[in-house]
Amino acid sequence: MMKKVALTKIQVAEIQINEAVYLFFHRRSSIAVETLAGATIDTLRSLAKHHGYGVGLIHDSDLIKPEKKSEWIRYLHKSINFFKHADKDHDKILEYRPESCRFMLLEACYLYRHIASDRCLKYRQSPYGLLFEYWFSLKYPQFIKDQKNYQNFQNASNIPDLDPNDFEVFQMTLDGFGWVTQTGPL
Repeated sequence: MMKKVALTKIQVAEIQINEAVYLFFHRRSSIAVETLAGATIDTLRSLAKHHGYGVGLIHDSDLIKPEKKSEWIRYLHKSINFFKHADKDHDKILEYRPESCRFMLLEACYLYRHIASDRCLKYRQSPYGLLFEYWFSLKYPQFIKDQKNYQNFQNASNIPDLDPNDFEVFQMTLDGFGWVTQTGPL
């Protein structure tokens, strides 16, 4: 008989975030990362709406510089729609940019952090998601309006200054968090 595992939507979102970040820093498939992130965003949007949570997604918030918002939104939606749907564009070819997964994953991590916060669901934070947000702020400072938030994360986590191109250090940091998927092997 197959074992059953009871999961809430926020637990599923946490698992998806952690797996996507793990795959990202281990340089696995950007399509898998982006697909997981997109699914997480869909779940978290629904949770936010159901709980009346007023903070919008990144493209609706003040995190991204106003002059960069249209560029941001283009990155977020083009690929994931292609991956998820084939009803209207079954013969189309996507000119895919693997780095776009970074933008979708940031959206998912940022939204998870706010939905899981003490102001909303009061659920634990994902250290993987927080580390990814920190990495993104180092790699793409031109998009981030307030770098101080990420410096605070660095100080609170006792993480030294990191080179955003040194994925091995980020892999070791993730390994130090000791994440184990709650559902175990399938």
